Amino acid sequence: MLDLKTKCGFVLILGPVNSGKSTLVNVLTGNKVSIVSPKVHTTRTIIKGIYTDKINQIIFIDTPGIIDNPKKKLEKSMILTTYNSFNDADVCLFMIDSSISEEVNLNYFDVINAKINLSSIPTYLVLNKIDKVKKEKLLGLSKELNKRNNFINTFMISSLKSDGTNDLLSDLKNKIPFGNWLFNEDDIVDLPERLYTAEITREKIFNNLRDELPYNITVETESWVNNSDGSIKIDQIIYVTRPNHKGIVLGKSGKNLKKIGEDSRRDLENIFGTKVHLYLYVKVDSKWNQKSEYYKTWGINFTKTEI
Repeated sequence: MLDLKTKCGFVLILGPVNSGKSTLVNVLTGNKVSIVSPKVHTTRTIIKGIYTDKINQIIFIDTPGIIDNPKKKLEKSMILTTYNSFNDADVCLFMIDSSISEEVNLNYFDVINAKINLSSIPTYLVLNKIDKVKKEKLLGLSKELNKRNNFINTFMISSLKSDGTNDLLSDLKNKIPFGNWLFNEDDIVDLPERLYTAEITREKIFNNLRDELPYNITVETESWVNNSDGSIKIDQIIYVTRPNHKGIVLGKSGKNLKKIGEDSRRDLENIFGTKVHLYLYVKVDSKWNQKSEYYKTWGINFTKTEI
């Protein structure tokens, strides 16, 4: 039965790579939902972050970023998954990095709008990273994009500094429909725990290795044990495609792997509120990124790549 005292809706965050979508999801939900790094396609899967107050429940759908001309099968699969998610949303946030050139941003809009009609659902224009841009450029970019689409509203924000994000959240509460909540009020993410914890470790790999990071890398949670004392024992495998990449992840005398494990364990203990025993192993599998079973856990259909 429909409960007209509560509201519930899906808000899709759509845009090019590195526009700050994952940071915005974390800010709006007030929790660590999506991993964040400067690397392209840090977000590989559809992640739903959940915001809940006394009346509203908003499910923010974080998506892999769009690139103009994807060539790799993984890139094509992720972008196709992003486009398909558009049909699940009540509201869309079209989000761009306002600090890059206007020409590039307009091109991104044209590429995306050619695949999905942004005007078919209520869509906001969100200009991010305004702390890096002069006001005149922001106004000009906003004007040009609003000529191209009937955006219901425009917000200029800095997700990293939480500037303007509260106003955006307040406006979204007015746009989502009335309905029963789909999640418990203390849920923060709609993602299996094994995949969620693997994503946390993958973020720490990105943050610690940075320029040395092998792009073809993934993390798999091999085992999860809830101990009688309330602690959690987690075994994870870090897969790389080349033997020399294994050495990069391990570092001299295992220094890199130790730091990655410490950083990941610290985050996981904060998230789960209990002691976490995390054990990391590095293995070489030259074809891991060609195996469909890896992508199924991310909700990606690896067999369909026509965009």
